[in-house]
Amino acid sequence: DEANSIAVDSKGSVYVTGSTHSGVIGRDYCTIKYSSDGKEEWVRIYSGEGRIEDSDESAVAITTDKSDFIYVTGYSNGRGDGYEFSTIKYNFEQIWQRTSENITGKPSDIKTDRDGNILITGYCNTALSGKDFVTLKYNSDGDQLWMETYNGTGRNVVNNDDEAFSISADTDEMIYITGYSYGINTGKDFLTIKYSSDGYEQWVSRTDSHSDNQKEAIDDIPVAAETDKSGNIFITGKTISPVNGGSDFMTVLKKKTFAMQQ
Repeated sequence: DEANSIAVDSKGSVYVTGSTHSGVIGRDYCTIKYSSDGKEEWVRIYSGEGRIEDSDESAVAITTDKSDFIYVTGYSNGRGDGYEFSTIKYNFEQIWQRTSENITGKPSDIKTDRDGNILITGYCNTALSGKDFVTLKYNSDGDQLWMETYNGTGRNVVNNDDEAFSISADTDEMIYITGYSYGINTGKDFLTIKYSSDGYEQWVSRTDSHSDNQKEAIDDIPVAAETDKSGNIFITGKTISPVNGGSDFMTVLKKKTFAMQQ
């Protein structure tokens, strides 16, 4: 049993999600609600959909909306087509479940915006470019509103993985995605994308920890990002030291009005 994410609603109830081995082989989603004083109130198991009896499912992220509905996202290979995004809306019971169509991959983060829409990011697998960022938006009824992908610098499959780790929305419903992307001769870089609420790319920002005249294939890998009330975005993660191979904290501020750059 492995917990991966936690959220708290407006009443102080606590929700934890992850995976449990409730079958013979495969893992299943496991989501638990606790009261504010730690009393277990319910447990929900999701075993996937499709023809694979002992399919592998793992919930990776959970969030709530202003009405205290709960949203869980993760991955499942139950349909036999590789890992797919699988997202569930709960109240006390499951309200709906949605599987991403036409993509395989794994999500990493989920958030809701002020209107109760659901925002999910992660990576999808492609034959020509390896892993690419993928971002989906659903409305509160589970209808997919749009899906966008990002394919980095367009090099070969081995050196072209792009993987998103974090998603957030500001008070204007602008959406920010952060992850790593391979740069040209710079290794993995922090990569942040700003989308409008209807999925149009506003800007792309790449951050390498070394100056232009000292470019090295040194990896910079973000793990989380948050926006403030002004729409600025703060990103944190690690950068690999070129001296001893260890890693250091790296934190970056991107202004809301940042101009587009690659």
